[in-house]
Amino acid sequence: MKPDDEMLTAVLGYLIRSQCFGAKYHHWYELGIEREIRITSLYEAYLLSLDGRKLERVPKMLQLYFQYDSGLSWQQKAVLFVNIIAAKKVQPEVYQKYLPIMERFAMEQMEAGHIDDNLAVIYDEMFEQGIINSDIAHWAAEILFTHKMICTDPQAAKIEVYEYACSPACNHVNNRESMIRNGAAYFTVYTKDYCLIMEDIYGNRFCEEIGCCEEPLMDIDHCVKKCTELAQGELSYILYSMQQKVADGVDDSDFPGVWTVLKAPQVSDRYKREIAEQIISFYRKRKYEAGCLTGLDHKLLSAAARRMLMQYLTEEHLYETAYRMAEECGYEHMDTAACVSLCSYAIHTAGFEEDDFLLGFAEHVFYRGTYNDVILIYLCKYYNGATKTMAEIWKAAGAFDIDTFDLEERILSQMLYSTDYIADIEEIYESYVKGGGRELICMAYLSYFADAWLVRNMVVPEYVFEQIFARYQEENPLNDACKLGLLKYFSEKEHLSDAMYQVADELLEEYTSKNRCFAFFLEFEKELRLKYHLYDKAFVEYHTDPGQKIMIHFSLDGEHYEQSLLNEVYDGVFVKEFVLFFGESVLYYMTEQEKAEEKITESACLNCRNVPDEESHGRYEMLNDMLMHHAMGEREMQKREMKQYYGMQMVTNEVFRIL
Repeated sequence: MKPDDEMLTAVLGYLIRSQCFGAKYHHWYELGIEREIRITSLYEAYLLSLDGRKLERVPKMLQLYFQYDSGLSWQQKAVLFVNIIAAKKVQPEVYQKYLPIMERFAMEQMEAGHIDDNLAVIYDEMFEQGIINSDIAHWAAEILFTHKMICTDPQAAKIEVYEYACSPACNHVNNRESMIRNGAAYFTVYTKDYCLIMEDIYGNRFCEEIGCCEEPLMDIDHCVKKCTELAQGELSYILYSMQQKVADGVDDSDFPGVWTVLKAPQVSDRYKREIAEQIISFYRKRKYEAGCLTGLDHKLLSAAARRMLMQYLTEEHLYETAYRMAEECGYEHMDTAACVSLCSYAIHTAGFEEDDFLLGFAEHVFYRGTYNDVILIYLCKYYNGATKTMAEIWKAAGAFDIDTFDLEERILSQMLYSTDYIADIEEIYESYVKGGGRELICMAYLSYFADAWLVRNMVVPEYVFEQIFARYQEENPLNDACKLGLLKYFSEKEHLSDAMYQVADELLEEYTSKNRCFAFFLEFEKELRLKYHLYDKAFVEYHTDPGQKIMIHFSLDGEHYEQSLLNEVYDGVFVKEFVLFFGESVLYYMTEQEKAEEKITESACLNCRNVPDEESHGRYEMLNDMLMHHAMGEREMQKREMKQYYGMQMVTNEVFRIL
């Protein structure tokens, strides 16, 4: 039963005063308009109660009314305009009347940044009609990319949007978090590469879009090209247009937008990295002017991209930017040829002044095995590193006829301190001497090898002793290491020249007079041994660290041991002197004081191997003869030697008197 007009008026008045604008009350307002009931706000109530999920033909009376009345909210107007658009085929005259109104409305709402389902329909319709200019394009930059998600899960509370192209900071602002109201949420994304995180009312989060579906509110592809042309600097259009470029590669038309993307703080570093690498590759392929690339933030680039960019900048002679990149990001990933070119430029620019970073760069280039004279000159002037590396630099510099004097001095000095022996040291030293090497370095070098020969029996180049010999003859001052090393060198020669013999004689006199005897003294020929009373001596020589307290424990009869402190005749060389006759031997062992304990370090037996010489007739030789004849069972010969010895003793006592 339908109410009469009086009852209907009362019901409508009550509903309007009570603000009952739900969809279930819509039929009352619709009935009131059909009956042409005159009541305030009836037309507004009709629009407010329309079901947003349905499209209905708006009564003609409302169409005329709202054509002139502007008191509706933008949401109410949007509902009205959507219904007019939906009925434009059956009511084209109404549509045409409202078109200018809808145009102004759409522009106002775009400028205000408003968007909902109804506005999306209106905006699409305006774009369809070709109503677009630069202002609209700028206003639509965010609106155009709004998506709507419908969620049927009643416990869903909100969604968060993470877009690959957007920076982490941007993913937490700019509508990247949206509450779910009435089963729907709105969010903005510019590309297809994004992820939605759903959060329920308990704070649990889910990546799976359970019971959800989402889609763009507007037809993006229909108008994005025109909008991009009219608003070229808008980041949203650029990101949307370039979403395939990362995979397919950029081209000339993309470059205005590319630089906008690279400079935008809203864009993620990883996305910028991919775009930047595409640009570098594109420039190199097309052989474009590399100057434009100097604006790239090279800290964003991968190692491979940095290498490509630095190499390209170097090839294009943009050395300043390339070198600045090398200082900030390193030079390890550059090609060798580019490294040589850039390093040479930097050395020239620095005026060959010392710089730690540049020196490391030059060393890196040298290690790669490709270099030029500029790099070698710089290394020769300043490089200090492993002795072996410096020797390799010296050898390479020799092929370029480069002055290596400073490098040679550093090599020699370092070798003396580090004891790192290198194969080319002889040639390096000779070159240093020819270049007028400092006497201090030369003497240190000769002393080093002489000491190594004397103490450690290290194989030493022949020229070392030749130079020491020459310096001795020139009466230049020499230290103990050089003089004793030379003396040991002479002791091992089968034949000594007159000059060598004279020097050996002088040195033996010097050291025997100081009671500084060495085992190698016994290697000299008989005349020198006799002259310096070495013929009856035997020496135990022990080598260790200088300054140690070394005790020798020895036994002449094999039973009773005596001990004696060894005499340190040279740094680290300790000697004990014995007088032994034919067939005698000495058992001994050495002990070193190690912290609070004595440690046995060596044990051996010293034998007398002196065979009597027929030409020698001293007491020592005669006693040796007696012992040898006794050992061999030659009693008659022994008696004869004993008589001779006794006769010599008697004559000596008669002729010589002790003063």
